[in-house]
Amino acid sequence: MAISTAILLCDEAVYARTVAGQREAIFGREPLAPMARQFLLLANGETPLRRLLDLLQLQDVHVSDAILELVDRGLVEIRIASRRVASRNDPSFAHAGGSAEPGRCA
Repeated sequence: MAISTAILLCDEAVYARTVAGQREAIFGREPLAPMARQFLLLANGETPLRRLLDLLQLQDVHVSDAILELVDRGLVEIRIASRRVASRNDPSFAHAGGSAEPGRCA
């Protein structure tokens, strides 16, 4: 399953920490950019991406790489409308190109 960047970064996307992400949030052993670590700590499985970006007070374009890194490293998974859409642990997960800015879900 190829997940487009547009879906990964849509306003309604909800990110939840995976087990690996929860461990990283608690123990902080992996090198993460400060923005990625902040996002990881805020990813609670309930708050939509748009609200997280507002909390971080960051411009969309600056957080896109951090979000994609967390998904690629298997530290967070994405849900839209309370259903899981993508996780690095899915054998068929593949990140497909597209828009690099958060916005409406396609």
